[in-house]
Amino acid sequence: MRIQLLTVSFVALLLAACIPVDDPMIGTPWPSLAPRATITPLPSATADPQAGATPVLAPTGTLPPGAAARHTLADGETAATVAQYYGIPVDVLLAYNALPESAVGPGTTLLIPAEDTVVELLPTPFPTVPLELLDNPLREYSIDYLLQRTYFGGEISTVEGTTFNTSTYQQRLIRYETDEGIAVTGLAHIPLEGDPPFPVIILLHGGFDQDAYYPGLGTLEHATFFVQHGYVVIAPDYRSYNDSDGTGTPLKIPWSIDVVNLIDALPTMPEADPTRIGLMGHSRGGGVGSYIAVLTPVLPGVRAISFYNSLSFDQAVNWYHYVNAFDAEWPITDSFQVGNPSDNADGYAAVSPINYLDYITVPVQIHHGQNDTVLPVDWARDLNERMIEAGVDVAYFEYPEANHSFVGEDLTLFWERNLAFFDEHVKDAPDLDDAQ
Repeated sequence: MRIQLLTVSFVALLLAACIPVDDPMIGTPWPSLAPRATITPLPSATADPQAGATPVLAPTGTLPPGAAARHTLADGETAATVAQYYGIPVDVLLAYNALPESAVGPGTTLLIPAEDTVVELLPTPFPTVPLELLDNPLREYSIDYLLQRTYFGGEISTVEGTTFNTSTYQQRLIRYETDEGIAVTGLAHIPLEGDPPFPVIILLHGGFDQDAYYPGLGTLEHATFFVQHGYVVIAPDYRSYNDSDGTGTPLKIPWSIDVVNLIDALPTMPEADPTRIGLMGHSRGGGVGSYIAVLTPVLPGVRAISFYNSLSFDQAVNWYHYVNAFDAEWPITDSFQVGNPSDNADGYAAVSPINYLDYITVPVQIHHGQNDTVLPVDWARDLNERMIEAGVDVAYFEYPEANHSFVGEDLTLFWERNLAFFDEHVKDAPDLDDAQ
């Protein structure tokens, strides 16, 4: 009891606590979406310097299959300006021609890929973003794009004056960087007993009124439990929370990017083992975590993920229900930038983890209360079935008397199941080299 009171007091000192408001939603079946595009192997071209040549903007002579034109760079032109002229990403142009950007300059002749050509950018088993999405405002948030981009979380630092010790663990407010140099905070719990580095559990909080939010809201009770069982526990705040800059637009996907940048920054935290990471997301945090699940092929340190009364994995479902059931304004505001599910169906399909469950490489648990009045249990049942069909190692649990947030015996059972899950797949996980 003393530890609990001290912990709560510390959080209260960080920021004034207000009553949270979660995000209520009502479920309907997910729509049927078109399959993803497949990769088409392409020929490559070589540089053909011709100093002072005039740019060629139309097909000339015999072109190899998949090419639409040749373009010889004039003075002042670069690979980037040529790519912009033809409306294709520069990395697509360079990969198609099998040339580094340093080899492209005035006099270089480049083959321009046809619109229906799909180029494999990186040596991964995943297709690149289809060319039909090149002009789509959601392109850079599509699952395939997120798999291929780079991340940089910088260094995890401790906010001065926020360290607080109990007899068994330390609590501190941390800060790291996400995209555009935005500083994101989070509440970290570190064991004081045992030998570091410790396995890590990342807790993703649900939706709250941002004016009422403070670090640890919705996660503090779980963090206290897991840190006392030998885990470093980090609950990030996401950008735009806790006075952070930035925005969740579009569709709150930037919050998932924040978590990936946190994972990327973990090697700078001496107490944390970045090769043994578990993740648990509740409500909106489950939606945030859904992206981490389908990005696990490029996040080898993530070993297991648990979803607790989670949001939909389908962004179209989320959009409609925030508008129709919750009367939220943010989906309408986001639609001014990225469209709505009706007028941008391809974009919403490309950014929805529900369509990429076969990418998941780690074991998953799904927990849901049958009496949840915020997010319907049918969503969890459907997700479980889809994961089974996709070949995911998934375990599913329902709690007959539980609502949106578990209490009492349901909470105790939930903790026990998660602890056994994380102990097996995270704490006792083999070294990455041994697991491969």
